[in-house]
Amino acid sequence: MMTIENEILIEQKISNSKKSKGVAYLLLFILGGIGAHRFYLEAIPSALVLLAVTICSFVFTPLLIITGIWFFVDLFLIPSITDKYNNKLLLDARMDILRLRNEK
Repeated sequence: MMTIENEILIEQKISNSKKSKGVAYLLLFILGGIGAHRFYLEAIPSALVLLAVTICSFVFTPLLIITGIWFFVDLFLIPSITDKYNNKLLLDARMDILRLRNEK
């Protein structure tokens, strides 16, 4: 059972690490082609693939279609990716508190 003190501690711990949907959208619109929004949301494997596709599109221009589709799909995926990251952060913080409490 979490006490109020533990909940406050958890909120303080995650408040600086939470990811913002607004920042993710801003990065999508400014640097979306290189996957900056995905790097920000720590979706590193897909960010690297998007970056590679974008770089390869300079040589093989039909790949720009894939980048454009990916951009459009990410318009709808950013909220769920952000929520998934923030929920994992919250779960990890709660597990840390429980671990510390059990060590006492």
